[in-house]
Formats: sequence, C-alpha cells, structure tokens
Amino acid sequence: MQVLLGEKQDLENIRNKLLKENNDLLLKLQQSESATEASEKKLQCLVTENKNIFEKMMDLEMRMKQMNNMQHPALIAKPSEGDEFNSEKRFTRTEMDKVIREKNLYKEKYLELQEDLSTRYVEVQSEGNANEKSKFWNLFSGLFARKRTVSEPMTEEKKMKKIPDVKRGEQEQNIPH
Repeated sequence: MQVLLGEKQDLENIRNKLLKENNDLLLKLQQSESATEASEKKLQCLVTENKNIFEKMMDLEMRMKQMNNMQHPALIAKPSEGDEFNSEKRFTRTEMDKVIREKNLYKEKYLELQEDLSTRYVEVQSEGNANEKSKFWNLFSGLFARKRTVSEPMTEEKKMKKIPDVKRGEQEQNIPH
C-alpha cells in the first residue's frame, strides 16, 4: 500500500510540473501572438506609408513634367502636315545654347561640391589619423617631399643651380633660387 501511495504522490508531482510547463508555454504563445500582431500592424502602417509616398512621388513627377512643359515650350512636339520626321521635338540654337549652359553650370557646381566634399573628407581623416601615422607612411614620406631639418642647413651649392647658357654653348651660369 505504501508503494502505491508513493507512486501516486510521484504521479501528482509530475502532473503539477506538466501543468506548470503548459501554463508557461501558453503564456509565451500569447506573448508571441501579441508581438506578431504588433509587427503586422507596423507592417500595415509601413505599406500604407509606402503607397502614400509613391502616390506623392507620382504626383510630383506629373507636376514637374507640367512645369517643364510650361518653361520649355520648344520641347513639346509640334506635328506638321503629314511629315513623319517633323513630329520629333525641335530646338532652336538659342534654346539649345541656353540648356547646354545651364547643364554646364550645374555640372560645374556639382564638381565643386564633390571636390569640397572630398577635401573635407580628407581633412577629417587626417585629423583623426594625425596622431596615428602608419609606419608605412613614415617610411615612404621622405620619397615624395624631402623636408630640411635644422641640422641640415642649405649650402651654397644647393642654393645655386647650374644651367647651361644657350647663347654661349658649353658655359654654365649660376642662378640663385
């Protein structure tokens, strides 16, 4: 009888543990479902926002086309009497000149901005790496620009450059720098 009571107690303990695990799993399932619902709501909001942005973009493109047509009436095709080739867009020389000048101006501004951006990038990089010059750079920096130190003064020979005189042929003339 004692054995049966012991087994009954063990089975009740196992049942209680299983019920507890079942409740924990149900709680986790509810949490994941609520997280899934929140994710679906966010996704729906993003899809709606994407559609709205796309509609605005299409509207702005249409407005831009209308404004371009108003500003440049020569860009609109003018059909003529039965001639297939005249239905193409035509430009006058002055209109083409104006368009090309505008294009060149914008291109020049773009290149200036790009150059400014690259110089700023180099400045930022050099400021960040000013204290951490690599050994490679220190090794090869003398090859590109030789710097004089205080211990190496300029001698008279280095100051004078020998250039052959064209008029006299083989004679050399010393020219100071």
